[in-house]
Amino acid sequence: MSDTNSAYNPEEQIIEISDLDGEYDRKQKSTKNPPLPLVHSLVLSARLTYEQRRKRIVITGGLFLVGLFVLFGSMTSLWGIWPWSPMSQKTSGRLFFFQTLPAWGNMTLDGRLLPQVPTLISQQPITLPVGRHVFIWHAEPFYTQQCVLLVTPAQGVQTCKTSIVGMNGYGRQATLIQFPRAPSLASMPVVEREALIQDTQQFLDLLQATTVVQPGERYVYSPDSGIVRTAVTPLQVMHRFVLDINTALPANCEGISLGISCFVDNNDCRLFCTLNWPGALNDVAGLNSDWHVAAIIRPIWQYVPIVPSSSSVLERPLQVSGGQQFVTLRIRWQQDHWVVSFHQQGASSFDDPNCITAMNTLVTNASYHSIPSVGQQLFWSYLSGKNRAEGCVAMTVQQVFVPSSAIFSAQAMLLERFGVLLAANDAAHQLWPILPLATEQEQQVADSIARQAVFVS
Repeated sequence: MSDTNSAYNPEEQIIEISDLDGEYDRKQKSTKNPPLPLVHSLVLSARLTYEQRRKRIVITGGLFLVGLFVLFGSMTSLWGIWPWSPMSQKTSGRLFFFQTLPAWGNMTLDGRLLPQVPTLISQQPITLPVGRHVFIWHAEPFYTQQCVLLVTPAQGVQTCKTSIVGMNGYGRQATLIQFPRAPSLASMPVVEREALIQDTQQFLDLLQATTVVQPGERYVYSPDSGIVRTAVTPLQVMHRFVLDINTALPANCEGISLGISCFVDNNDCRLFCTLNWPGALNDVAGLNSDWHVAAIIRPIWQYVPIVPSSSSVLERPLQVSGGQQFVTLRIRWQQDHWVVSFHQQGASSFDDPNCITAMNTLVTNASYHSIPSVGQQLFWSYLSGKNRAEGCVAMTVQQVFVPSSAIFSAQAMLLERFGVLLAANDAAHQLWPILPLATEQEQQVADSIARQAVFVS
């Protein structure tokens, strides 16, 4: 076998950007966007603009497809027999995409800088020649990563992870290249890791809020046991979200998820999972420098009696911790420090941790998916007010018909408040009589959140 360095003759162009398949591209342009999976279609909102809806469809569909590609691709041995694909003999089996990485890094191929790093749903794949290739990725403050790729019939030991991906927006069958470890909290020195953990928690603390549980209102006393209490005297409640990075305990993320339990592509998201996020992948000019991640958090409620009373069930402060749940974040390394934020409103169902538990309930319970008696499918929007402690409102996007009721047509409204799901108007109570009907004061809270929502998902 010839020396691999000889492949890089300055007179030859051996790294090519593959052209689009013309016929497939024309078909794609004439085809409407495919429907989203039910788990995501249920959280589309009529309050979102067309552009926001389109962006979330792209992101949601992209994350879903990437997961499938990696799952099925990992079941196949890649190096030995290349699957047939409708390509010329010259490029068959030599088209490659790369895993999504933090945008501020750079990639070298056999010692030469790659001006573009095409990811699965961003740009066209690159064509690599037969031989042994070394990829090195560097981005402060992550540890430098390196792996070896063998394009058959090259010999040697391959250390890059690979999986075949099928037809995508570019109409090609190609191979996804990944480093042995995806970027995470474990991929950086201790000082930067601790700083990112602290900065992320400080960002989540911006959502911390307080309110009062009025006498007669229900609140969760123990999430694990499902115990719901009714306040006898006023209770001061503080609501916050805590970052969960403890991998020593079993992971148990339930409800809507980006992967299996608290994992995405076998990566524990308690250490931050890198996401294939389409929103920034066409950024050829490098204007976007974000790292898109999934992290795991827990909601915390703390109840404190305002006026001690012998009739009060709660005699001393009580702290209630909710279950593990996903949140999506955008992170940037800027001037040697971290900047953490949520994505633009409407980009993801996981960017408002305040409404995740309400989404879990509605998405995983088929009774909230439709009204069978009239054949009407239900779509929900989720709204948070400035004070997250007040609760989350779930409202049907469309007017609903309530059978056998004087209510002919209205938007059904639910309120999740202090861990309890309530019917916040008559339409919702007629459709789901098993839910407690919100008190007049709770209905006013729900109306206020709906009128003055600061985040809609």
